Amino acid sequence: AGIANVDLTARFLAYTPEKKLLVVGEENVLGDPKKPLVGDCQVVRVFANALYRVCGARPVDPNWDKRGRDVQQYELRVKRLDVRFDARLKELYEKAMNAGNWKGTAAVHDRAAYWTEGALAYFDASGQDAAPTGATHPINTREALKEYDPGLFALVNETMGYDGHVDWRFTPDRL
Repeated sequence: AGIANVDLTARFLAYTPEKKLLVVGEENVLGDPKKPLVGDCQVVRVFANALYRVCGARPVDPNWDKRGRDVQQYELRVKRLDVRFDARLKELYEKAMNAGNWKGTAAVHDRAAYWTEGALAYFDASGQDAAPTGATHPINTREALKEYDPGLFALVNETMGYDGHVDWRFTPDRL
C-alpha cells in the first residue's frame, strides 16, 4: 500500500485511504468540458469523490460547534461533513433511485457516484454527457441540477457554501 505502489505513468488516480493521492492528467485540466470529446472536469470529479470518501464516514465531532474563539476566519461558514452528511446523501440517493431518476448515468452506481455527478453539474463541469433516461436535457449545469434533483442540489449547495458569495463555476480560462 501507500505511495510506493503508485504507477508513476498514471494519468488518473482516484482517492483511496491507502494512497491519499489524487492525480488528473494535464490534458483534462486544460480541456474545456463543454467541447466534444473532452469529457468532464476530472479535477472536480476526483475532489468531489475524495470529499465523500474522506468525510462521509467520519464520526460526529461533539465539540465542533464549541470551538469558541479558536475558529479561523476561513472556517466561519464551514460545515463539518461526517456520518450525518452520508445519512442525508443515502436518503436522497434512495429517493432518486426509487423515482427512477439518473438512469443511464454514472449516478445510479452508488451514492458516491450520485454525489460526484451532482457536484460536477453544480460546477458546470459535467462535460457532454447524455441526458438521463426520461429527461429532456443533460444534467450538466447548476440550474439543470436544481430543476431535476432539488434535494441533491440543496445538499451540494449547502456543502459548498456558495449562497451569497462568488458564483464559482468551472471554466478553463480560470486556470
